[in-house]
Amino acid sequence: PQDAIVMDAKGWTLYPGFIDPHTTIGMAELPSLEQDNAARARNIQARQRNGEPTPGLTPQLTSISTYESDGQALQAARNAGITAAAIAPPFGVFKGQSAIVTLGDGLLNDKVIRSHWAQHLGFERFRGEYPSTLMGVMATIRQHYLNAQWYGEAWNRYRNQPTTIDRPHYDEALESLQTSAAGEQPVVFTAWTENEIRRALKLADELGLNMIVNGAVEGWRVASALRTSNRPVLVSLDLRPRQGPVGFGSGGGTNPTDDPTLEDVNEAKSNAGRLYSAGVTIAFTGHGLDDPSNFLNNFRTAVDAGMSRDGALRALTITPAEILGVDDVLGSLDVGKTANVVAIKGDIFDADAEVEAVWIDGTYYDLGPNDNKHPERQVTDNEEENADTSQLKSRAEVERRAPVGPLDGEFPVTAVRHGTIMTVAGNIISGGTVLIENGKIAAVGPDSQVAVPAGAREIDATGMWVTPGLLDAHSHMSIEGGGNEGADSVTPEVRIIDVINHRDESLFRALAGGVTTINVLHGSANTIGGQNAILKLRWGKSADELLFDNVTRGVKFALGENPKRARAVERYPSTRMGVEFTLRKSFAEAREYQAKWDEYEATRSRGVDALAPRRDLRLEALSEIMKGNILVHAHSYRADEILMLLRVAEDFGFRIASLQHVLEGYKVADEIAAHGAGASTFTDFWGYKMEAWDAIPYNMSIMYERGVTVSVNSDSNERVRRMYVEAAKAVKYGGVPEQEALKMITLNAAKHFGIEDRVGSIEVGKDGDLAIFTAHPFSGNTRVQYTIIDGQLYFDRNLVETTEDVLASVEPLVSTEGVTENTNRIIDWTPPILSPMVRAQVMPSGYGDVTEPVVTADTIPIAIVGGRILTMTGTPIERGTIVVQGGRITAVGADVEAPADAHVINAAGMTVTPGMINAGTVIGLSEIGSIAATNDSSELEEINSHIKASVAIHPDSEMIPIARANGVTTAIAAPQGGLIQGQSALIDMAGWTPSEVVARSPLAMHIDFPEREGGGGFGGGGQSQEQVDAQLETLRRWMHRARAHAGALAAEMVTVTDQTYTLDALVPVVLGELPVVLDASSEEGIKSALAFIEEFQLRGILAGTRDIWKVVDEIAKAGVPVILGPIQSQPADGDPYDTIFVAAKLLHEAGIPFAFRTGGAAAARNLPDHAALGVAFGLPREAAWHALTRGAAEILGVGHLYGSVEEGMIANLVISDGDLLDIPSQVKHVLIRGQEASLGTHHTRLWEQYSTRPQPKQ
Repeated sequence: PQDAIVMDAKGWTLYPGFIDPHTTIGMAELPSLEQDNAARARNIQARQRNGEPTPGLTPQLTSISTYESDGQALQAARNAGITAAAIAPPFGVFKGQSAIVTLGDGLLNDKVIRSHWAQHLGFERFRGEYPSTLMGVMATIRQHYLNAQWYGEAWNRYRNQPTTIDRPHYDEALESLQTSAAGEQPVVFTAWTENEIRRALKLADELGLNMIVNGAVEGWRVASALRTSNRPVLVSLDLRPRQGPVGFGSGGGTNPTDDPTLEDVNEAKSNAGRLYSAGVTIAFTGHGLDDPSNFLNNFRTAVDAGMSRDGALRALTITPAEILGVDDVLGSLDVGKTANVVAIKGDIFDADAEVEAVWIDGTYYDLGPNDNKHPERQVTDNEEENADTSQLKSRAEVERRAPVGPLDGEFPVTAVRHGTIMTVAGNIISGGTVLIENGKIAAVGPDSQVAVPAGAREIDATGMWVTPGLLDAHSHMSIEGGGNEGADSVTPEVRIIDVINHRDESLFRALAGGVTTINVLHGSANTIGGQNAILKLRWGKSADELLFDNVTRGVKFALGENPKRARAVERYPSTRMGVEFTLRKSFAEAREYQAKWDEYEATRSRGVDALAPRRDLRLEALSEIMKGNILVHAHSYRADEILMLLRVAEDFGFRIASLQHVLEGYKVADEIAAHGAGASTFTDFWGYKMEAWDAIPYNMSIMYERGVTVSVNSDSNERVRRMYVEAAKAVKYGGVPEQEALKMITLNAAKHFGIEDRVGSIEVGKDGDLAIFTAHPFSGNTRVQYTIIDGQLYFDRNLVETTEDVLASVEPLVSTEGVTENTNRIIDWTPPILSPMVRAQVMPSGYGDVTEPVVTADTIPIAIVGGRILTMTGTPIERGTIVVQGGRITAVGADVEAPADAHVINAAGMTVTPGMINAGTVIGLSEIGSIAATNDSSELEEINSHIKASVAIHPDSEMIPIARANGVTTAIAAPQGGLIQGQSALIDMAGWTPSEVVARSPLAMHIDFPEREGGGGFGGGGQSQEQVDAQLETLRRWMHRARAHAGALAAEMVTVTDQTYTLDALVPVVLGELPVVLDASSEEGIKSALAFIEEFQLRGILAGTRDIWKVVDEIAKAGVPVILGPIQSQPADGDPYDTIFVAAKLLHEAGIPFAFRTGGAAAARNLPDHAALGVAFGLPREAAWHALTRGAAEILGVGHLYGSVEEGMIANLVISDGDLLDIPSQVKHVLIRGQEASLGTHHTRLWEQYSTRPQPKQ
């Protein structure tokens, strides 16, 4: 036209204005929550009292009503060529409704194209209120839409019959959901990962929603499902891989992955192209980008990674217009459409192409070179340009360490041959075969009686033991987004089945322990919690493919301390009385609810058209429990609450399927049996809180003897790796027959869930689930070699990259990274010589100080006769004799004669060993873990060098005889609080007073060595590098001050005063006279600790577990001994599954002296179990015994007193009916300082009391 403004567009390419179908421009920031729990709780309660809606549960919220013009954000969008967008509220589950607008300046009213385009949903959890978990979010979405459907039906009926039907209550939120509930308004689900997308698809199908997926960085993984569902996808140009938070307590959002693999990064880039190629309708969005200036860069990255140019351009223009339903006005350069145009210098696909100008609604916006277009900015996390991927690990490495199954492909027929088969259903078969066809056991019997078809896969189990696949009746692994929906006390509507994450590495590690089926439960924060999920551990399959099919649903109940525990938001109930009332009230309400439905059905049966009651998923689940359609699995500890629950259940006409943990079940075993409940318990996990004080390891045997179906559970991602070890304790404590003990991790667990016809024993017709062990499953040197599910191989140790495989593949070069700087700090320092007078002042022999153990002057000798003696100084002595008198060993040998007046202990057929030494506990300092009044292990100060454990040892602690009864006669009792934690004591497990219990004090100084991440030890971890550096500098400063103090004392420049006690205690440390135990578990922490030892020339001892395997060479070079443990702990994420178990072998082969520790107090008796795990993974048995006895004594500087059976040594001796590294073996006698000690304990007293309880009248 003659009056047109003519612009020179030479070198420009004009495109339709880009459309972002999901942005939050102009929306308010996410609501901030008080970090203080109490303040947050008060605000939540005030809002609830005022009847205000919960932020994030606001489908009635509209972006138009909350929009505030943001010129900077509009400019940033235009710089990327975005001229129109769907603006959506940013926060919550029901975020609100979006509007489609153009992005020019001016009033919003002039820019709106469509006001209520879509309802926006997300999987965001709330803090302090419902829903606080991902499963709660799923339930909330279901309930809201069910409410909306009922609400719509109620209003329709009223509108049709306004004179005969009462007008329903108006609800703004439910009113706003009517169009989306009817499928008329789109529902945009923000779902980033494969599992989130599948959850969104599931809800859309279930609720009949017209859904659009937003985000979808892992959309490529579910491309087929998206294509089949015909759901469009708004693909984010935030190309960072993401993952959902996995773990029982994980309540965070779906965030970018901290440590993606190279494949993760490349797949995120190629995601759009793969979706497009699969036929999925996609449009690009900038949702998730930290910096919108990355929009076009990442767009080009997606094209470079395989997205077609035509498809990519359409995904910016016409396709989003079509998805938004505005392609009649936007999306292409056609006559009559809105004049939204983008001018780009060059071609959009050119690496340096930039937006020069845009027209929006015909208005020209010049974006030529200016400061606004190129503002100075920091490089953001999601910036793809110049991204360095060279340091990323490979997924191949991850999958070598946890290979996905089925391994070697799927076989229709598998035969396990030549093994010893423990069928559980019958006798043990030696030299037997199990034949599995199409996932089912087709035959089982001696090799000669089972014909193996041609072409079958054969697994040679010669010398191995074959059991049914193990079942864990209580697990929390693979839960995504939190395991406790704890804001409400009754939440049976939430479902674990909705939130399974099939990539949780714990699943593979359980497989490596022979576990094939797990019961994944809601947590115990609720009186009535959520519904469970039973999984087959088909590692590598999708979440849906893990589900055990055709299984009865279950709900987790919880009694006792957990549901009544005080929380940030006060919540009823807070007493056991309230728990009982909550149960009764809940089921009474469910009865009323069911009565309404019964009345409705009766009305319908008479031909009357009536409005159905509103479906309430919570009450519906409770009603199904009373009908027997949902099983109850109840967390329970105390006997009184167990009886209470049984009575409530009987009053409401249902049965408890399983009592979980049931720690005092032995007290009411007859009542449990009469009710018909199963019992799934811990073995010897006790003392961690008051209600666990009477937990005894004999619980299993008493309940078994009284007719209860008993299983053993893990409730732990660590214990599940060694369920067979736990089951062996049923034999040890109470003498449960081996086959019955094996049932406790197989058939009995299956019975709890009504799946015993499918799994739990090796019988024809059952699922082909097997665990194959290298030795008898209760032997101390056994490990799992194969795990088979449905006849397919899911774990084969030969196909797993183990710790030793990793180490064999790297050059044996000692890294000096992180050490050089510290080594350079070393300065020549000659320790001063303190005069005897000064030494006496600095290191006075005060209360609690002991140099040698006090022994009694007994006159009657003790002779231990006929046993196999492990002397720890040479070969075992068969049928030897040990003579003890005056607290010491006076003679030992095969030809020693027992004195005529000796008290004789007949050890024929038994094993005699030195008492075991636990090199790391808080025995005598801590009793009940959760009760502060019983704990004296942790002081408040950062520097506690002057603190002595010996002055606080409680000789009557129940932990002492319990450790003693399993052969632990000596232990380190170490303080734990602070950076420099204090001085430990070596204590024996018997004595009338602290001075009689303590064998040496001070034994060592203990330091919780600074490190960013720990694990496996007691301290460290979870800190910034700045914090670590500051703490390390604090340690150095104190060491330098102690050196200076020592020099000044030697020169008599200063004298000892009451004000120098902290430095005085460090003088023997810097003089190299008092050992220092440095606790560190991470690789960098251990290396730094070694450098610290060298820098200050300390008598250092390392204590840790997790990353020891990575730094064995460095430790060996430094010549530093190691206190290893706890062995019953987990590897770091991504590490080989056996790193903890094999660490002892690696130390042994490197010639590094080491000892074992358990940590804590209640678990101290399990010291031999820790060592046995090392034996199972290659540590020679004699080396394990050395580390438990003489090796530990030598490291601790008491090798002349403890650790071996030879003349002159302190007579700490253990007599057992077998090797204590084999779990069922039992201690028969213990001598401590030459005195026979009682094997009676708090546990044995309860066992004796309740095993003889008269059967109550029914």
